[in-house]
Amino acid sequence: SLPLAALIVLLILTVRQRRQDAVKIGPKTNQPPAALSPMIVGVLVNKKIYPEEIVALLVDLCYRGYLVIIKNGPDYFFGKRKPPDQHLQLWEKNILEQVLPTLETKISASEILASHRQALFSRPVHDAFSDIYGVITAHRYFVENPHLTRIRYKLIALVFYFAGVAGLIWTAVSNATPYLLIPLTGTTILSWLILRLTARLTSYTAEGLAQRSAWLSFSQFLSDPSPIDPTMARNQTFEKYLAYAIALGKTAEWTNRFKQSSATIVKPDWLVTYQDLDAGELGGELVEFVSKTSKLLTTLRGPQVN
Repeated sequence: SLPLAALIVLLILTVRQRRQDAVKIGPKTNQPPAALSPMIVGVLVNKKIYPEEIVALLVDLCYRGYLVIIKNGPDYFFGKRKPPDQHLQLWEKNILEQVLPTLETKISASEILASHRQALFSRPVHDAFSDIYGVITAHRYFVENPHLTRIRYKLIALVFYFAGVAGLIWTAVSNATPYLLIPLTGTTILSWLILRLTARLTSYTAEGLAQRSAWLSFSQFLSDPSPIDPTMARNQTFEKYLAYAIALGKTAEWTNRFKQSSATIVKPDWLVTYQDLDAGELGGELVEFVSKTSKLLTTLRGPQVN
């Protein structure tokens, strides 16, 4: 009965996730469907807090005037332009104050790994990352906080796993029939599969599925291979949507739309490179920055990748 019960749980979770992943994407829209933080959008679409979502938040804070990015040779630095204020949500303030505690924070340098690891594992940042799921749940996009859903099924998987292991040990030390090894081994394998599935386990509400579909439609606009309409280059369109492009995994595609167009990307005032850059070079710098910062955050293995 153990492998049968584990198989039923695995099938239920698989069917549920496939139904929710089979979201219908509507026609492309060139406007964000809601006033959500890019980091919240990334978690809503991708189901987890990945390093790219953290980078999207930092770029969004640059756009909103709290940070500046400085390139010096192959390295990047973050600098604070102004302290956190009432316009930031509490979880944004915690991340900003803990991840960037000093005025100059160097990216991709080994000497900062230890200090950043301490910051990313600090209690305020851990709470901030947990609060992000709570914010999305409060918008009624998730049936419940995904963290709770994942813990529940992880515990169920662990019960199956330890029951299977205990059965294998009992079979080995007793005179029980060796044929019991087959269902017991199957139980441990199925429990491992359930554990793997729980990493992205999320239960969307109807409103959450609709929002996810809408943001995926906007993602199609960001990654459209055709050149951007020159009229879209006005009003800081490029940097306004850049953080969303990062969160949705469309950084290269979004910059490429401007590279192919006659539109001009005005270098953001929060990006200091000490050299003049055309659209292609600026796009390349931003793609490189996103890649380097994401790799650094992945190396730190903090709560942002849980």
